Amino acid sequence: MRSGSLQTESPWLLLKVFLPEFIKDSIDKKDIASKYLATIKAKVDDSKKSQAYDLMGKLTKDRFDRVGSAREHILELVSLRNKIKSAGINFDDDFMVTITLNSLPESYKTLKTTYNALNNNWDIDELINVLTQEEGTINRTKVESANLT
Repeated sequence: MRSGSLQTESPWLLLKVFLPEFIKDSIDKKDIASKYLATIKAKVDDSKKSQAYDLMGKLTKDRFDRVGSAREHILELVSLRNKIKSAGINFDDDFMVTITLNSLPESYKTLKTTYNALNNNWDIDELINVLTQEEGTINRTKVESANLT
């Protein structure tokens, strides 16, 4: 093989070696590597959109089930938000705080009522701090109730 031929073939070699079979098989073969790459990019962009919608569904339906801490729950929600943002869908902290508060169980009713009564909005970091304190209060109350019985 001549070096000129190798340079022409190198994009194809990289594509053939590094692309998973299911991606290679799902894309029509193109004569020019740049067209092939553009087609791959379009497929990936489409899959990012559908992934973002799936993640958005998970974000809005996820509920804190008291497995782990409330802080871990919020950080998982923030992680979902960041993945959604990387797909090009943006929303502000107010929306994120609202989703997070809605994901909390009834035992956090006082916290939700307090937040709704305030004139200012919290960002995620403030919510994490307040929620961590509230979780400690709820856990202490449960221990005291158990001790009384």
